[in-house]
Amino acid sequence: MTLYAINTRGVVGTGPDVTKMESTNSQVDFNLARDYQDSLSHIAQETGGLSFQNSHNFKVGFDSVLSDLIHQYLLCYRPPDHKKQGQYHSIKIVSKRAAVNLRHRLGYED
Repeated sequence: MTLYAINTRGVVGTGPDVTKMESTNSQVDFNLARDYQDSLSHIAQETGGLSFQNSHNFKVGFDSVLSDLIHQYLLCYRPPDHKKQGQYHSIKIVSKRAAVNLRHRLGYED
């Protein structure tokens, strides 16, 4: 399953906004927002999807997802039997064509 992450929070600033929150909470709020965005990016990357964040122009994010869905191929394979269950197995996909952007899961666990 490929996941696409679009953070609708918009731009996350780096400093306190004294008009909207107390300065003692602003750094905590910024750290939470950054951790949230990092989590979204990681999930998207691990599943071969895209992450869009830190922008108010959501059209760019949704257009990127739609373009990606139009120009994709689905490859399937049956993994070999593994002697030990619960291990992580890396996936490597290569293309003989130049200028092909390959995004895929990095691996899986039995």
